[in-house]
Amino acid sequence: MKLLREGRSFSGRERNCAFMNCDGQAFANISAVSGLNYDDDGRALAVSDWDQDGDLDLWFLNRTGPRLRLMINQSDQRSSQSNKFVAFQLQGTESNRDGIGARVTVHLPDPTNGETPSTTLPIHQTLSAGDAFLSQSSKWLHFGLGEADSIESVLVRWPSGRLETFKGCQLGNRYRLIEGAGKPILVDQSSRNIVLKPSKQQTASPAKLQRVAFATPVPLPIVKYRADAGTETPLTATNDRPLVVSLWASWCLPCLAELEQLTDQADSLKQAGIDVLALSLNGLDKNHADSAEDAIHFLDKISFPWPRGIAQQESLEKILLLEELLFNRRPQLSVPTSLLITKDGELAAIYRGPISPSAIIQDVRQLNSPAKDPRDFSAPLSGSWNTPPRQLMVSALAREFRTRGYQADYARYLSLDRERLKRARDLASSPEQKAQIDSQYAQANFTLGVALAASGQTEEAIDHFRRAIAAQADHTDALINLGVLLAKAGDSQAALQSFQQAVKFNPDSLPARINLATALSSRKSFQESIEHYRYVLRKQPSQELHQRFGRVLLETGTYQEAAKQFESALQLEKRDFASTLALTWLLATCNEDSVRDGERALELAKRLNSGQTTNDPLVLDILAAAFAEAGDFTQARETQLEAIKRLGSQNVKALTAFEQRLRHYEDGRPFRDSDAKYP
Repeated sequence: MKLLREGRSFSGRERNCAFMNCDGQAFANISAVSGLNYDDDGRALAVSDWDQDGDLDLWFLNRTGPRLRLMINQSDQRSSQSNKFVAFQLQGTESNRDGIGARVTVHLPDPTNGETPSTTLPIHQTLSAGDAFLSQSSKWLHFGLGEADSIESVLVRWPSGRLETFKGCQLGNRYRLIEGAGKPILVDQSSRNIVLKPSKQQTASPAKLQRVAFATPVPLPIVKYRADAGTETPLTATNDRPLVVSLWASWCLPCLAELEQLTDQADSLKQAGIDVLALSLNGLDKNHADSAEDAIHFLDKISFPWPRGIAQQESLEKILLLEELLFNRRPQLSVPTSLLITKDGELAAIYRGPISPSAIIQDVRQLNSPAKDPRDFSAPLSGSWNTPPRQLMVSALAREFRTRGYQADYARYLSLDRERLKRARDLASSPEQKAQIDSQYAQANFTLGVALAASGQTEEAIDHFRRAIAAQADHTDALINLGVLLAKAGDSQAALQSFQQAVKFNPDSLPARINLATALSSRKSFQESIEHYRYVLRKQPSQELHQRFGRVLLETGTYQEAAKQFESALQLEKRDFASTLALTWLLATCNEDSVRDGERALELAKRLNSGQTTNDPLVLDILAAAFAEAGDFTQARETQLEAIKRLGSQNVKALTAFEQRLRHYEDGRPFRDSDAKYP
């Protein structure tokens, strides 16, 4: 696709290849001598005895012109082998009508075994439907018979399972074989007289104007330009009228002629309800030195009666990106180029090359005609439509603009997609159709909510998440994101309810469970949060969750399990400082004898008191508690004194606690923390 977008071919102008089977021993390349080696961008091939002369002809379908070629096989016209064929058309009765899947075997006398005439050489073919890429060859099974002078018999294995033998077939004839008939029916095609004359494809001269009109107008990205006064102005239709935007440059002679023509016929355009904006590209092309002042000077010189402006590089890039997405190919900027914008601010047509005012007026009249199908505006031929109009995938445009870094345009296109789906909801003709559109509408609101939240528009994001949930109550992602934003906004009760609904509708959602557990913990509903932490950790263990769950267990006094959670966190991340602090304090000071482990506490405390944390008062305080639990009260006293020294006198509450623990160590007693939650 990358190559195609650059205007290149799948085949790269490789010539067609034709190979001849040399008695099953090798294949000879006869591409050139066969006359089949065109450099068409070939796609499909269909085989048929088109001229009914006993040999097979070829139809080619190409991606490039000519789209269709008929190659008449004349190889046997002067040969004695011209009637050495037989062809069969199958007709099923018990089997399918066309006999698709039937296997036909033609038995020929073996010329090398004259003593045993009953010996035959079989030739097999199976009738298939769709025998090549994008093509179906003739359903006549055509057998070339080589040196054979007669046909012994024809055996058909029908799709129904029936085996049937047909006798009496002669060389050079065509037969219809009907399942169960047992006798071939000769088909006379002498009355078939199709004469195709070879023709030379005429190459059309390149048009001066290339017009691309859209069956469904395309929403424009956010495009701005610099007006005469230097102000940044958005590109929109004015006065509820169509707008023609002429992209031009003062070094482009056809551009100047076009602007003069627009000036001369300004009255006709205005009477037709059309506005014009001349948008100069001066200064954007490094190959031309013309400035914005040159553009303004020319427009003043011809008394241009319409608004004018100077294009911005980013806006020009957005227009080119939109064309790339619509045509699946990156366009090259050329001037003059004009854009026809509807009164609703959507792109209706692109004109490359000079456009006349009369052509613009005609297009606007057709575009505004209520009697016509909107698609008639884009169709090059007249006719009627038997299918409903297709909807432009605005969400696809949104994704591409986000990929290129245009976040505001991403949100704009998402909003337009949401509005389109909202209109479709109102027009739904059945409950099933409405349910399907509701699901799409909910997803559109959710996606827009995510984009708005990312840009800091919290209130708008909350509104769209709620719209998504209103359309689809079980939209888990919308419920989760709504809860997160409500929690950030300080509405913890509403956030909790949103997470609870998410878990109710989707109990297997790990993000829903994690957020619900966090919300319950923040509201001190620790016991209720435990089941959700356990569920998530069974499915997807993580260092952070083990640590958070350990803290919750400390709050509920489940110290032994809390220690296990902190140990699990450290197994996943040895440098988890918070888990190391909590576990060390728990192992050194817990009231429960089964939980305390002085040696492990001391090991962890020494690990804490290394590197950048050396001489940290908090770490020294915990290290002293570990020394005390391990029975080394001398080290405990010295470490605690150092902790007090490092703490200073600023934090009175902490200093009091440090001094209280020091007295324990001086008395030869380890410290016990009633809730083991410090630090």
